[in-house]
Amino acid sequence: MAAVGLDIGGAFIKVAQTDGNKLVMSGIANNPLGKLSPDTENEINQLAAAVKKMWLDKNISIKKVRVCISESAAYSRVISMPVLSVAELSNAIKYEAEQYIPISLEDVELSYEVIFKPTKKTGEEKMTVLLVAASKRTLNGIVEVLTKAALEPESIETELIASARVLVLEKNPTDVTMLVSIGAVSTGIAIFNQTNLLFTHRLDSGSAAMTRVIASSLSLPMLQAEEYKRSYGVRPDVLEGKLNQAVMPITTNLTNEIKKAYAFITTSNLTDRPTRVVLAGGGALVPGLVELISRSTGIETTIGEANIAKDNQVSNSLYVAAIGTSKR
Repeated sequence: MAAVGLDIGGAFIKVAQTDGNKLVMSGIANNPLGKLSPDTENEINQLAAAVKKMWLDKNISIKKVRVCISESAAYSRVISMPVLSVAELSNAIKYEAEQYIPISLEDVELSYEVIFKPTKKTGEEKMTVLLVAASKRTLNGIVEVLTKAALEPESIETELIASARVLVLEKNPTDVTMLVSIGAVSTGIAIFNQTNLLFTHRLDSGSAAMTRVIASSLSLPMLQAEEYKRSYGVRPDVLEGKLNQAVMPITTNLTNEIKKAYAFITTSNLTDRPTRVVLAGGGALVPGLVELISRSTGIETTIGEANIAKDNQVSNSLYVAAIGTSKR
């Protein structure tokens, strides 16, 4: 069945249309706001116009759209709880969420999903629940943008969950995978034991931070700094290593967070350890980043691609989240 996924990020808008296991179309455009959430009527109109133009340019006839948004607009947490019935969990979840969501629950839409529940209740077994809270302001703004673009949102989820659908869940891995989704303004980390979600974490830094430090360190305009990042990335063998040195605080912070996630899982009474890191998001394509993460963490690192048929040999890694959300 044909479906369209729309990935709204702080820097870019990406779209992917899928039909079963075939990628029919994909496209990318700049986010005219340079941020995820529109704050004024004028900003809503600007973003709606950009989305509408994408539909026209790509000749998309489908009006119902599945949306994923940057991790910066949401809080995700895997929590352990006593084994509860559906009714008990519904009553208890708000109290549990208050302990993990750092802003008032009145300002967010809260959802949850049981991802593991033991078949036998012994009194000591725990159930595992994924909590996701997203800003009502952001969600309402996106719905208004889509309405003005003559589109109907079917669902809204985070880039991390959308990416995991095609990079982990559909691939049925037999090992422990760490998925790192690097957006413009934030980075999401998730760890799966086979297809079981164990851990999520958000880092409030992304590829846009690399552009800013390159611009500052080399006294470049932002557009030129972005081009340098895309062309040369964090490779130590270009421009006398100046780019690598400039972004080192950003990349060191990222690799440290990956190491912390690894350490958390390996000390949580688990016999299996992450054997690979899979990168997603636009930031994953920064030249040299795969090698840097692999070298710094000692874990095999690759850029994720969806297992989906396409008409050409172009990598679909840039559109992983859009593809994933279309297949929700």
